[in-house]
Amino acid sequence: MLSAKYIDVHTHQNHTTDQSIIAIQNAESSFISSISSSLYYSYGIHPWRILDGHIDEKLNHLYTLASQNQIVAIGECGLDKAIDTPFEVQQQVFQQQINLSKTFKLPLIIHCVRAYSEILALRKKFPEGCWIIHGFEGNETLAKQLISKNMHLSIGSALFNPKSKISRSIEHISILRLFFETDDRNIYSIQEIYEQASKLLGLNSDDLKVQIFRNFVACFQMQINDP
Repeated sequence: MLSAKYIDVHTHQNHTTDQSIIAIQNAESSFISSISSSLYYSYGIHPWRILDGHIDEKLNHLYTLASQNQIVAIGECGLDKAIDTPFEVQQQVFQQQINLSKTFKLPLIIHCVRAYSEILALRKKFPEGCWIIHGFEGNETLAKQLISKNMHLSIGSALFNPKSKISRSIEHISILRLFFETDDRNIYSIQEIYEQASKLLGLNSDDLKVQIFRNFVACFQMQINDP
């Protein structure tokens, strides 16, 4: 029976040399043709990249990759009210990716800035599938709102900042709805993030590792033996 591995649910780094980690690497369009079938990737249209153009081309890439089983998640994608891209355009592009995630039964890895009410409204409209809010740093109230709509929360290096909201609210979040990530930062390893989370949650680190692995298997519908 396969032992639980660390899950890095959203990273821009390459973990191919560490067999103790299963990492979902964010695939940029610049190297989309070099995707390896032996690794796990996500691909999506980030709201920051909408104004770069070529949306139809990127959506076609996304459709092809999903239909050929070359990606395990769609994203990161989402909504961001802190950028110049018209919000209506962001919503259109995001909903196209929601539809693709529904078609191919793939999880969504979601970038959200100041748009949680819109994400919650969309979740009500599209209640099926696994949605993961990446880089979550919110308070207990927001966490519970998102979880009540059957969403998962992925947390990273903010756990090491004692002044961050998430370092205080994580103890109120069900571990059944948690993931962890390194994102584009290399200050802390995924193992260190797990250890910090274990301390804040008051849990044995091995027990946390097993539960996050189970979350991954369930959310990503992976054919992996449960530890």
